[in-house]
Amino acid sequence: MSIRNKKAFTLIEMLVVVLIIGILAAIALPQYQKTVLKARFANILNVAESLKKAHELYYLVNGHYINDRTKLDWDFKENCNLYKNDPVACDTYFMIDQFPGGGVITNPEFSRIMIYYCPGFSPDWSLCYTNFKFEYTIWLDHSSYPGRRTCTGHSHNDEGKKLCKMLGF
Repeated sequence: MSIRNKKAFTLIEMLVVVLIIGILAAIALPQYQKTVLKARFANILNVAESLKKAHELYYLVNGHYINDRTKLDWDFKENCNLYKNDPVACDTYFMIDQFPGGGVITNPEFSRIMIYYCPGFSPDWSLCYTNFKFEYTIWLDHSSYPGRRTCTGHSHNDEGKKLCKMLGF
């Protein structure tokens, strides 16, 4: 039996197939990463919205906001960590922070909830405040900007601005 009669792939054919798979993977991977980021953001946004509702309920009863989660009607059953100095983290990418300062919030400029995108800073979220890529702000109903949502990119290479644009801002 001659070698030429055998049906097999040549080395060139195999290299072409591997090259095509590599090109397709290079195109698909960034889109996959964007989709995963959007899904993670949707999860943390849901948590932040529930925190906003708890703050609004507290405001209706007491006439002011407060920077103390223990006084809010906010049953938090997600797989998230509640940190002593106030932030909430549900994964290793996003952190929710409430108003600056403590106690009763009377300044409408501080009546907001911020979501920071800080990949890789968990569990030391204190570094997130100076190294985040973007900040998504949810203004409360009795704030300086009631109902407003803002997304601000803060990374030095415009990555944060691109992420805000990807999320629709």
